[in-house]
Amino acid sequence: MSTAVGASMLAHGLHYAMVLAGLWGLAALLLPHALTRWSHAHPPAYDEHERRVAALRAAVTSGAPGVAFPDDPPMVGTASTRAAPVPVLSAPLAVVATAAAAGIHAAVAPPHLREQTVAGLFFLVTAAAQLAWAAAAAGRPTPTLLRAGVVLNLGLVALWLLTRTAGLPFGLLPEPHPVGPWDLTCVAWQVAAAAACAGALRDGSVGTDDVRCPSWFDWHPSTRAAVGAAAVSLVLLTLSGAHS
Repeated sequence: MSTAVGASMLAHGLHYAMVLAGLWGLAALLLPHALTRWSHAHPPAYDEHERRVAALRAAVTSGAPGVAFPDDPPMVGTASTRAAPVPVLSAPLAVVATAAAAGIHAAVAPPHLREQTVAGLFFLVTAAAQLAWAAAAAGRPTPTLLRAGVVLNLGLVALWLLTRTAGLPFGLLPEPHPVGPWDLTCVAWQVAAAAACAGALRDGSVGTDDVRCPSWFDWHPSTRAAVGAAAVSLVLLTLSGAHS
């Protein structure tokens, strides 16, 4: 009994830590956009001066200092002339979706521990495994790790389908388990994670073992939005009080 209580407390801690991390991610998602809008609405007063100085330097370098200033001379070596990086979708989305599924597994572990210790421990171990995978992929999403992500998430989806259609052998689940909002949300995240892993392998965005996961600001906007969606869904499911 003490083991079950300790595991239940650990599961609750994991769940609420993930909720708080998701809310932090949501704030990190919205804050950069707000700052960008503010900077565009309040451009620095010296921008025009800097453009003219750059144009004068370019004219002197070319040997024709008497040429007229263009209306909008190019800024050599500035961010305005660099090609914008292509937002990355697949690998970061796999990390976010897998972490969201881990949060749901951690959340449903305590009630299952009270009903059936084996089931509760399975959810707790699954949450830890998914969280460990997400942490590893967030640093270095190697092809091997992405293939493991496909197998892990699709394997869990297949097991979920079995429990909802036929139950489990050896008396673990004699009858099919009803479908609920927690498990449907979790399956959706796991399918998204598996698809994102496969997409990263297919499009070559993670081609070698030396590639690191891109930084937050290089993520695709939809992936950054998924962080907020994961946090909101965990909060709403927690407030609903239902479990699967």
